[in-house]
Amino acid sequence: MEFVFDVLVEAIFEIFAEGFIALYLAFAPQKAMTEKSKKIIGYIFLAISVVLMVGLVIGAVVLLETKGQSFWGWLLIGLNVVYIITGITLKIIAHIKK
Repeated sequence: MEFVFDVLVEAIFEIFAEGFIALYLAFAPQKAMTEKSKKIIGYIFLAISVVLMVGLVIGAVVLLETKGQSFWGWLLIGLNVVYIITGITLKIIAHIKK
């Protein structure tokens, strides 16, 4: 069971990291991007995704324990929603820009 969970988590993180790197590259000037800077940006987006994923899990647990009455649980869930909506909006803008 642990193996299945590890594979799913790795796939989710890979999708988030690659998606946001591609999103960043749509707005960044191509001439200034080196492989090292792409790798650093990838690690930054991966760290943000990991923190938000952990926050999502913690927020869901807090909301389950308090039966939906916790401000902090809703805040952690709301941050993930804002992150996803921002990503979708920026991707739409990047698509229109091309």
